[in-house]
Amino acid sequence: MTVKDSKTRTKGNARTQSVEEWFSHTSLSFSPAELIDALEDMQNKLSGADLPARDRTFWETHSGISATQKDVARSSANSTAARVLTDATSHSATDVADRLGLSPSTVRHYRAERKLYSYLVNGRLVFPDWQFTPAGKATPRLDVVLRALPEDLHPQAVAGFFLTPQPDLQLDGEPVTVKVWLEAGGSAEPVVNMAAALAAGY
Repeated sequence: MTVKDSKTRTKGNARTQSVEEWFSHTSLSFSPAELIDALEDMQNKLSGADLPARDRTFWETHSGISATQKDVARSSANSTAARVLTDATSHSATDVADRLGLSPSTVRHYRAERKLYSYLVNGRLVFPDWQFTPAGKATPRLDVVLRALPEDLHPQAVAGFFLTPQPDLQLDGEPVTVKVWLEAGGSAEPVVNMAAALAAGY
């Protein structure tokens, strides 16, 4: 297996290297063997499965590509890699409690009220890092936006919603992500409208 190194990629000259080489200069909390295990687990769950009608419609409406098996497979490879990285940089309820100065039970209560976002990884509740500011606090108005999103939206789709630059959210004339917009003090209203539109089509 090979990967493209974004740090050394230049136009017309992309450096291809092995997973082992990539891991040798990348600081991650999981090993190559654990990555392979995660990929195999996801492949076993996904191989040969057709998208349900609702998910196929959602895919074609919001992904920009058709939901053919080949297109889904190509996108799944990117999505799986992103999911593994997201899982690796997520935090436990205890970690979040320490970060926010709360008790673990309060953190779990916040999760139930959708004030914080979490999902299960191998039966363990984790809180992805993208919902926290560089100062370690929860992203402003996170709860308002989370409550507008479909509750059963896939974790990678939720991450994509917060981390993909949006044409309707601009700072200094440039599209920014929901996360950057909210952390810069932007109004939650356009984000909630986007989330509501997403929920209506899901």
